[in-house]
Amino acid sequence: MSGDRRLREISVDRRRREMSRDRRLREMSGDRHLREVSGDMRLREVSRDRRLREISGDRRLREMPGDRRLREMSGDRRLRKMSGDRPLREMSRDRRLREMSGDRRLREMSGDSRLREMSGDRHLREISGDRRLT
Repeated sequence: MSGDRRLREISVDRRRREMSRDRRLREMSGDRHLREVSGDMRLREVSRDRRLREISGDRRLREMPGDRRLREMSGDRRLRKMSGDRPLREMSRDRRLREMSGDRRLREMSGDSRLREMSGDRHLREISGDRRLT
């Protein structure tokens, strides 16, 4: 293929318009659009009802859909709600998540990293320092 030859058409309904240097994907399939994926790593839209408004250097989750809340993160730092503009400040060293959403609960995630109960019939009895699943 010589230097001056060009492909005029790839197919009737599939064409590449432009992929610029800032790596933006204008359209994906269906109703899921990634409006902008740029150097500041923001996702404008993921889908209709699940949107992450901003993931920036301060690591804030502007909106987390529905009834998914992290009730308690141990130490003196608690996240009552994860559906506003409340930032995730820190996960303290003992790393306990008391409650996630629905029937999926992490009962205890202590300094020795044990998961007592996850959800339904899936149990991780012990994840100790030597990383064993029993």
